[in-house]
Amino acid sequence: MRIKLSISLTIITLTVSLFARQDPLSNKREIYISSSAISAGNFGIQYKSGLNENTLIRLALISINTGFESFTPAVTNEFRTSDFDMNGGFEVGLEKRFSSSEKLKIFYGIDLICNSGYGKNISSNPNLPEDLRALDDFYIYPGLGFKSGVILNIKNDFFISAELSPHILYKYNSHERIVNSELRKDRTTGFDLNLNNESIRISLIYRWAKM
Repeated sequence: MRIKLSISLTIITLTVSLFARQDPLSNKREIYISSSAISAGNFGIQYKSGLNENTLIRLALISINTGFESFTPAVTNEFRTSDFDMNGGFEVGLEKRFSSSEKLKIFYGIDLICNSGYGKNISSNPNLPEDLRALDDFYIYPGLGFKSGVILNIKNDFFISAELSPHILYKYNSHERIVNSELRKDRTTGFDLNLNNESIRISLIYRWAKM
């Protein structure tokens, strides 16, 4: 009787330990601070939330930039100009994750991507009609991204990751310019397959449990 009880307790203990080590992702959330692994800058933020034991949904803001410049000439035959621009992108996708060891995880996934930007150039040239003193530029690049990488637990709820994220994009550009005192708008379309410095990213990760 004691032997049977001992065996039962051993089985229960091993079962509890096994499930405790699985650490399912369904009740986990993660926040990422990401950057290009090769070139400086190009920071982004990612948020991931577990859907089941090895699947997460991912939301990301990438390459968020904005800027303003104003040029005041030192000579009287030139005119003051100013430039404003902003650009950025977001990604929405699903990620599958598997354990390679207790500390190391491997993941892959697919994302819907959209990068866009807007710029405006304003001139104070009095020789131009009012409607030609401001020129606009706009672009939008929607597409798909294919992500894979590794995640390493460094301490408690803190992790680091390295990922490779090639993507294919449809490109649309609109550029305004003045030709013979008339406003003209150039448009460019095409496709682009990106696998460059910006496709290799590293991230610092913090994980917490859902309430």
